[in-house]
Amino acid sequence: MFGVPNFPVQPPPNPPTSSRRYDREEPTSGRPRPPSYAAPRNDPSPRARRPAQSARTQRANMNPVIPNGPISPQTALQKYPLLLLPFEKKEIVNFPEIYFLGKQHHKIEPDPENQYNQGFDDDSHNMLLVVGNHLAYRFEIMALFGAGAFGQVIRCFDHKTKKTVAVKVIVNTEQMHEQGLIEAQILAILNKNNSRHIVQARDFFIFRSHICISFEILGMNLFELSESYDYKPLSIRSVRLYALQMYEGLETAHRNAIVHCDIKPENVLLVPGSQSLIKVIDWGSGCFAGHQKYEYIQSRFYRAPEVMLGIDYGPPMDVWSAALVIIELLIGRPLFPGDDELDELHMISELLGEPPIELVKKGKRRDEFFDENFKLKENAADRVERKPGSMCLKEIMNVNDDLLIDFLMKCLTWDQTKRITSSQALQHPWVKSKEINLANVQGSRYLPRLLSAKSRY
Repeated sequence: MFGVPNFPVQPPPNPPTSSRRYDREEPTSGRPRPPSYAAPRNDPSPRARRPAQSARTQRANMNPVIPNGPISPQTALQKYPLLLLPFEKKEIVNFPEIYFLGKQHHKIEPDPENQYNQGFDDDSHNMLLVVGNHLAYRFEIMALFGAGAFGQVIRCFDHKTKKTVAVKVIVNTEQMHEQGLIEAQILAILNKNNSRHIVQARDFFIFRSHICISFEILGMNLFELSESYDYKPLSIRSVRLYALQMYEGLETAHRNAIVHCDIKPENVLLVPGSQSLIKVIDWGSGCFAGHQKYEYIQSRFYRAPEVMLGIDYGPPMDVWSAALVIIELLIGRPLFPGDDELDELHMISELLGEPPIELVKKGKRRDEFFDENFKLKENAADRVERKPGSMCLKEIMNVNDDLLIDFLMKCLTWDQTKRITSSQALQHPWVKSKEINLANVQGSRYLPRLLSAKSRY
């Protein structure tokens, strides 16, 4: 039902056949015999012949970067046989364009008897990655950015575009393979919309049974930004700009029936060279509206009530999470740092009051959190009594901005049907403030002074 990604897709290679790292020592059969025609070292004759190089030395001296690439796999087999391991000589024919062959001593040999993708994966089904090796005979592995349940993100040099990129290598399981294809479909749609505030996917390919997606390189995330300021509150003016861009990105997604499902500070990144421009990343948990795949979704501190209650979710969950990101940047800590979901619901009820009974009745998980009278069960870990509706957002945030509070409270409602949409959020007076014109800061280093906690307004 969904379209095919619009960025290039390489066909999956033949099943690889091991996993020992390339042995840097000479074979056990002994060192290569010295060439018999070697001239004495003190022979001054210009005709003195240099010692013949061993195959291993020749490999070490060969440049794995294809000059003026690409070349065909057939040409690679003819010109660079010493740089290819035996299994690669079979695998390479599945890749029509060859740019980079990988450094020989950084390669992994397959093992047909290894249960983890014949030795290319670890026991968590993540690809074994070695700096200097290649992905798909095009990308040179440079460093590991990070890892998670989805897989790994690595820094690579793309020898086709001559640019440094981030490549997401997704875990090699059936479930993650299916989710990876959904992510690719989502990114293809978002790419077509060319949103300024959504990370741009560059390429999509399958390599050694792993779905891989390459992205533009971005800067630090909003959690790291907050951390760099010792979690001091950022100025309302700067956070308003982040809010505008977040909701612009979400509006693009929601207009195309796409739900992010994991908005949090770590998934909002600054554009390099700027402290004002941001992009939403990590659509790996995303889904198409009306086609939710998982009941357990979103990071707990930013999890919407409908998700915890077991009610069908959609775009409103992103609106909820984005509002909590805004609040966190303005107070320097999460608003609802629950120890578990029951604790989370109690914290929400302190601010919003008790959830509507009709809403609770719709929840598939209501018996986990509510008694027979539809009251939240007591949390044994609580040391003090939590009273619904006892907290005031304006007091929590210590701000004197009624428009801001009005905006946030319209984003934070128990009932997702009464929550404002991302489109409506962009029209709210607090977000639409003419104080900051995004067009004036696009592509510039603007607002570093606004990040100071000394000026909140």
